[in-house]
Amino acid sequence: MPMIETAILLAGGQSRRMGRDKSLLPFGDAPLAVRVYETLGMVFPSVLVVSRQPEFPVAGATCLTDRHPGNGPLEGLASALEVLEAPRVLLAACDMPFLSLDLLRHLRRQADDADAIVPCSPRGPEPLLGIYAKRALPALRSFLAEGNRSAVRFLGRVPTRLIAFDEVRRFDPEGASFRNLNHPEDYQAALREWAHSQDRM
Repeated sequence: MPMIETAILLAGGQSRRMGRDKSLLPFGDAPLAVRVYETLGMVFPSVLVVSRQPEFPVAGATCLTDRHPGNGPLEGLASALEVLEAPRVLLAACDMPFLSLDLLRHLRRQADDADAIVPCSPRGPEPLLGIYAKRALPALRSFLAEGNRSAVRFLGRVPTRLIAFDEVRRFDPEGASFRNLNHPEDYQAALREWAHSQDRM
């Protein structure tokens, strides 16, 4: 069964609720987006960064400038699928600093049996940490052309398989991979948790 070789890192959001660019927030000794990029690179041979900036602060990183940064994460996914030859990709957002390597490896091994394969947290589907097939691109472009932005709603447009949280928790018991940083208080809490985890090492 062919494994997924490419991950897409979305780092082009407008970060309105955070009040500043989340991708550049200091996280340990690196910007937040770089921390997530490095985690993805431990599992996926290729990582494409979709960003508002033409360059990414990692030497040799492959970047794609988000041409429509106001159109949400699905625009970033569509732009990446248009330029990539990979039949399937993993999508991840730059504000998810606690991605589980075990869960990423499990996602990489998923069978090619749906246009979207999305893990669930206790909240429900988590489409910003999911697998998407290039063949879903026409449906995605149509969805965006209609003015839609919701990644969860898009799952209703294409053949989708959800991975139940009972399965996810075998690899990420607390669902830490799905923690995202939308507000300043989320960021501060994550920094404290990160520092505590480093102290234990």
